[in-house]
Amino acid sequence: MCSVDEEDLGVASLKLESKHQLDLKNALCKRCSLETACVVLRTKDPYCRSCFLKYATHKFRATLGKSKLVRPNDRVLICSSGSQSSVALLRFVADGLSEQANKRFLFTPMVVYVDEGAIAGVSREERLEAIKAAAVQAGHLSFPFYSVQLSNSLNLGTVRMDKVDSKGEGIDLSERELVAGDEQLLALFSGVTTLTAKEDLLGKIRHNLLVAVAKELHCNKMFLADNGSHLAVALISGVAAGRGACLPSDCGFCDARDSAVMVLRPLKEFMSKEIAFFCVLNKLVPVTVPSLCTKASRMASIRRLTEDFLHGLQADFPSTFSSVIKTGDKLAPPMPAQQRCTLCKVSVVQEEERECSSWLATRFSRQLVAMESSVDAGPWVTEGLCYGCRLTVADMA
Repeated sequence: MCSVDEEDLGVASLKLESKHQLDLKNALCKRCSLETACVVLRTKDPYCRSCFLKYATHKFRATLGKSKLVRPNDRVLICSSGSQSSVALLRFVADGLSEQANKRFLFTPMVVYVDEGAIAGVSREERLEAIKAAAVQAGHLSFPFYSVQLSNSLNLGTVRMDKVDSKGEGIDLSERELVAGDEQLLALFSGVTTLTAKEDLLGKIRHNLLVAVAKELHCNKMFLADNGSHLAVALISGVAAGRGACLPSDCGFCDARDSAVMVLRPLKEFMSKEIAFFCVLNKLVPVTVPSLCTKASRMASIRRLTEDFLHGLQADFPSTFSSVIKTGDKLAPPMPAQQRCTLCKVSVVQEEERECSSWLATRFSRQLVAMESSVDAGPWVTEGLCYGCRLTVADMA
């Protein structure tokens, strides 16, 4: 029988992890053993600049290649937010489309930028500058660039887009139209009481808008710039938020909820650290735009708390994010159903009428809190919504 306590094992494992910390001053590249290393991955794998870029390019092409979902002559919409992951995705695609690339990509790329500055309180001038900066990035790679306002998500029947050239010109956005759309958007988000529900609602309407833009541009594929670190956080926070049925689609490589547009996440195997190294070594400058949770505390939402928790584990155990992602890959989507959620388009599983269920318990708890605080419990319009979207609607005052 082992006499070692679990606490002793934990301390020993932490000491073992710390022994793998490398000093870059004398470290040679793991692959070529010739050049001095400039980056370290997983706390123990040193790479020089050339080998790291080859490693990153091979990982990206392998992720797309093994799926065999992208075909020649496909029209692919690349969703860019200006972040490090977005600019890295654009660079990966551009390198794959170049004439010098081995087995070059044969699809037709387009880039779209969704302006979400209204809900973050960003001024009109700053939003226009961000659109121009993102357009210049895409223009340097000779990609067609379109910008769309988030307020278009409130009326998907008529999506209004602006085609912006490589110099950032072509934005036809009058102040009257901008103010009118922003007022509708702010009225929607002002009725949401928690940051968790606001982030969930933003993700849903943004996704629906991007799918509508893809259909408008006749694109049958869509690339999202979600990397493995973001997806791991989304997976755990999705479980905590009661969105288990959506996790295979929200966090997997392929999202086929819409039969006309297949959503792919080619950066799924990359961690945020690898993306940051790739941008630095290629001198890629992201577009910095405030978001809904900018400067929010770690306790502000379920996602922020989950992110802080996972990053704390990742610092001591470098395989944390990859383990979460591999576990999420084993999740199977729900069986196709005739009814789909109005908001997130996932199949709605019809629950049997029972005297006690998780949904009824949640509703009863919120009603008790509302009675004690003399606050309205909010509308309970649940017709056609999945369980996760019911909770989002429940947080609307």
